Amino acid sequence: MADNINIEEGSNPQSELNRAQQVSKTDSEYKPESVTITDVDIAILSYLEEINLTVVSSDGVKKSVPVIYGNPEKWNQAQKNGYFKDQKGQIQLPLIMFKRNDLSPNDSLNRKFNKHERIIVSSGYSDKNRFDKFSQQLGLEPTQELYKIRVGDHVQIDYDFIIWTDYVSHMNQLIEQLNWNSYEYWGPKGKRKFRSQIDSFSTNTDVAEGQDKIVKTTFTLNVKGYLLPDNVEDSENDEIIKKGYTNQKTVLITETETGLNNITSLDELDKAISKNRD
Repeated sequence: MADNINIEEGSNPQSELNRAQQVSKTDSEYKPESVTITDVDIAILSYLEEINLTVVSSDGVKKSVPVIYGNPEKWNQAQKNGYFKDQKGQIQLPLIMFKRNDLSPNDSLNRKFNKHERIIVSSGYSDKNRFDKFSQQLGLEPTQELYKIRVGDHVQIDYDFIIWTDYVSHMNQLIEQLNWNSYEYWGPKGKRKFRSQIDSFSTNTDVAEGQDKIVKTTFTLNVKGYLLPDNVEDSENDEIIKKGYTNQKTVLITETETGLNNITSLDELDKAISKNRD
């Protein structure tokens, strides 16, 4: 896929375009993918759904605990009332709700972020390595596809969580499960994961008007993530993925001086060649 070339007035387009650098990424396993803030949100939600947080009642019945993302309307309702109701007006217990709070640069890394920095990843295989006798006779070496991938912008994202349950025993079970998964990489299987940790849990018991008591716990989840915006300039320096190949064959050329200007016959030429071979 050809890069976009900025052509200044009076310049020659043919002289600025280097076809040797125009490497197609068609049918490649590596696709230009962005990493957005929403992707981190989805990774956290997907992980909590996959680990399937549950509570077990006194009679041994296991119940899965739903996890929802708190948009501004839901979060404000929960903060105002101290609980969350569904569309039918029923208080949802047990329930976990979370929302994104602060986002800041990750200063714990020694290396400063450089948007032009890249890391090199090898595919380990290329369709150019198809074996045939002709390639063997030429002494061609296996080639690898190399991808120069832009480094992400490392950030720290904090999420506020609220847990509601009917009983203290149910709350204890959820805290134990969440604490067990702290200091782990949260995200769906086979996809991006981000290191997450929970520092502390704060629990209290509220009594809603005309309702039984509600056990409530809050905590903050700290996520170490990275971002690769998808709306940056698609230029030679900013393209997310750049493709290349390793050398397939190395050719060594030896130059020999024969002093041909002093040769006047075929016999003298044969002697000169034999002398250089020795």
